[in-house]
Amino acid sequence: MTGRLTENDIRDAYFDARKMDMRDPEFHMSPRTWCEVRNIKDDNGRFLWQNAMLNGDRDRLLNLPVNIDRTIPDGEVRLQDRWDTITLRGEMP
Repeated sequence: MTGRLTENDIRDAYFDARKMDMRDPEFHMSPRTWCEVRNIKDDNGRFLWQNAMLNGDRDRLLNLPVNIDRTIPDGEVRLQDRWDTITLRGEMP
């Protein structure tokens, strides 16, 4: 993938995780990447991100938990469970 991460990139990873039968997958990304990803909207103008303050839980992306990890490089998003990882890479502005 080249360019910035898009809604389609994130949705593709989500559906790939379902095809792989991942158990309890979670998104992992750097704080800077999270600042970019949480602004991504779907075709209807709705954010893919769900705020923890509104749902009383952790931040979520496509209803999966998000973990902020400073050790992950900026521009990289990982969707992982205990056994498998899907890695997305995009450019940061």
